Amino acid sequence: MAITIGLVTAEIYRIFIQRGITIKMPNGVPDVVSKSFSALLPGFTTFVLWALVLKGLEAAGVAGGLNGLLGAIVGTPLKLIAGTLPGMILCVIVNSFFWFCGVNGGQVLNAFVDPVWLQFTTENQEAVAAGQTLQHIITLPFKDLFVFIGGGGATIGLAICLFLFSKSRANKTLGKLAIIPSIFNINTAILFTFPTVLNPIMLIPFIATPTINALITYVSMAVGLVPYTTGVILPWTMPPIIGGFLATGASWRGALLQVVLILVSVAIYYPFFKIADKRNLEKEKATDGGK
Repeated sequence: MAITIGLVTAEIYRIFIQRGITIKMPNGVPDVVSKSFSALLPGFTTFVLWALVLKGLEAAGVAGGLNGLLGAIVGTPLKLIAGTLPGMILCVIVNSFFWFCGVNGGQVLNAFVDPVWLQFTTENQEAVAAGQTLQHIITLPFKDLFVFIGGGGATIGLAICLFLFSKSRANKTLGKLAIIPSIFNINTAILFTFPTVLNPIMLIPFIATPTINALITYVSMAVGLVPYTTGVILPWTMPPIIGGFLATGASWRGALLQVVLILVSVAIYYPFFKIADKRNLEKEKATDGGK
């Protein structure tokens, strides 16, 4: 909502200034003073507009104003479908798309879906304590430890590609810096330095990798190849293999599944990484005079 309000407000200001709808001061008035007066009309219009929107939402019974409206539009459907495989895939795609646009997808979605997944995690935990059958495949550890291995976009495969296969000097350096944080699901350097954010080459693997991770993990647990997560709540920074082992009740199959997901991530990212790495290498050669 902050981004939306900022864009609309800036557009209102632009329209007023470019069309000359401002308070004009005499020629002798200093330029600094004149500009401050020119902002009064668009500023007042913006203030009135958002005040009317807020009052309109209050009159319509929308609690929480604009954020409440966003919650109703985005959050309600997500809550209804968060426990299903299609719902998880939708959340993964939306999360990845937000990250691709430079917006923290987790911060956008977590307020709506994490409480649902946390409830499922708690119910699995209670079932284990009571000796009952686990009911939920999709839980918070399912998302944190299996779907988004390496962080948003499941970029641990890209980090491995950077570390092992880079030809570009810049990418080699980035690979050395990013590989250890990626093991702890921290991928800020890759997102904004490689980058994956707003990089058309990386859009397909950035969305496809966590989506395929979700599918593989769900099917593996549904058919009994891997145990359900037992309700153990682990930090999202838990390294793979250890995280999979602990989350599935100390099962080696949970750890093995994470190894498989990492290999899948490498396989998906590799061809797209090679294209980006080749372009970087060509730029570096051009900068170095062809050497």
